Amino acid sequence: MPLLPHDEVIKSVSALIHAKLEALRRKAAINPGTKDLLDSITTNAGVTIKLDNGNSRSPDQQWRISNETCPGVVLEVGYTQREQSLELVADDWITESRECVRLVMTVKFGYDMTSRSFRDKRFKVYRSYIDQDDRLMSEIILDQVLCIRHCKHSRLIFKAIGLLSSYENDPSPPTSLRINTSDFSYPPLLQKLFPDYDTGEHIEIQCSDIARCFQDAEVALRPSAIAFSPPRRLKRKRTPAQETLTDVDEQRIKQQERMVRRREDQRDSDYIPS
Repeated sequence: MPLLPHDEVIKSVSALIHAKLEALRRKAAINPGTKDLLDSITTNAGVTIKLDNGNSRSPDQQWRISNETCPGVVLEVGYTQREQSLELVADDWITESRECVRLVMTVKFGYDMTSRSFRDKRFKVYRSYIDQDDRLMSEIILDQVLCIRHCKHSRLIFKAIGLLSSYENDPSPPTSLRINTSDFSYPPLLQKLFPDYDTGEHIEIQCSDIARCFQDAEVALRPSAIAFSPPRRLKRKRTPAQETLTDVDEQRIKQQERMVRRREDQRDSDYIPS
């Protein structure tokens, strides 16, 4: 059964990418071919896809061209899953999909049930490429760790590690992801379906955007955590024994008074003056 933190992170990151695509779609200078391509992009999480190595994968979220069975961009989120397992899944998506999957995003995190906050958050992006031996390979183009364990008031600190080889000597490694329109499917297929689309159009996702996704997920999880907490039992108010006895005594006394008055009335009616 999917876990709540896992689901909320998927929902939040998916909403971010959807908003970026929608903003690009509304861009005034966009050409009709690119707009048609963006209009055809659909999401369909949980669909099982069989890869060339025989493995069947069901991505946490995927973006693909409508009527196509294989996605171009994939999101995999790991809550209880190990980091090494996510790496193998990302490599499978790229190397065993016949160049259909162009980009794989992985998000790994932990969740503290006591403080109801995320920890050890890591955002990693893999892109496909063809090596010198004409083999389809995957490479890491972005690897960001959000270290906030010792920070207060949700202040975010980013640390870049394990970057692409071309950035090894770069004193300012990238902190954003560029998703091109050509990443959403096999480029020759896109060229056939949308011959006029602009390959230079893209959306930009900052690591601060991913950080806000975690913050949104934390906020969404707070009411859920309260809703699933056991209800508090309220003690039933009881009337003290002393008050109960007092009411009984009062009724008994009133009954006795009525009986005394009745006897006195009977005596008055039987009285005969001398």
